[in-house]
Amino acid sequence: MASNLSDKEIFDRVKNLERYWKYRNTKMKSWYQQLQMIDTLAQTDMESFVGNDPRAAFNLIGGILNQRIPHKFPADLIDVQEVKAAAETSRMFDAMWDKVTLSYRQRGIKWHKRLIDLLLATGWYSVFASITEDGASCIAEIWNPITVYPMWDDVLTQCAHIFSPGAEQIKRMALRNGWTIGRVSDRSVIQDYWWSEPQLASNIIHNAILIDGNMVKPDTIETRFSRIPISFPPLVAYLIWVAWQKARAVKAGKEKLVRVSSLQMRMSTSP
Repeated sequence: MASNLSDKEIFDRVKNLERYWKYRNTKMKSWYQQLQMIDTLAQTDMESFVGNDPRAAFNLIGGILNQRIPHKFPADLIDVQEVKAAAETSRMFDAMWDKVTLSYRQRGIKWHKRLIDLLLATGWYSVFASITEDGASCIAEIWNPITVYPMWDDVLTQCAHIFSPGAEQIKRMALRNGWTIGRVSDRSVIQDYWWSEPQLASNIIHNAILIDGNMVKPDTIETRFSRIPISFPPLVAYLIWVAWQKARAVKAGKEKLVRVSSLQMRMSTSP
């Protein structure tokens, strides 16, 4: 039987995820400063140098990768009888992506460039992928990875999207989704929390949303999904996690060494 989390349990889980990925966000901000060519070593009456290698590489690779994705079936895997059906399916994919890119152009953003820039700047990508409830179009919403906090075991089990879109956008979102909200400002924070409840047959997907810590969408079972509809690059995330764990292990080892040395010193000086 499916269970539901209380408001406090959801709030605590979101905060735990945010704390867990704090080191990652610190590194992302550091990498972004390199792309902005900020002189972090600048001192009064002292010379310093900022190289443009990270920015030049970012621009070069971004230009190479910023290409339309061709959704085509490999020709060697298609029989003659399947050519017509494969062509129709390819045109369907093209139409779906045209709608996605059009929605981004209306915001003044190019979908592919946005995805690639975030991937190169942070080492991550994050995309909420779904289909509208009427099945008329697809959703491929790019989220800034620094605002997304995942947790895995064998699958993605939790994910929090924490962001501040501004007061006017929050009001439009509330109107569109039927949320009851209080007073909001441009600094108001949305916490969009997804979690997967394991069951014998299949996982049950839950979603809840808070604005400034107030629940506007209680823990709700999303029957449309069999998994959390958010995509990440597990390899990059895994490498960052491994590096973080190694750094923690080194720090713990140094602290242990200091404690042992202190203990040995006290023993050697004791009567």
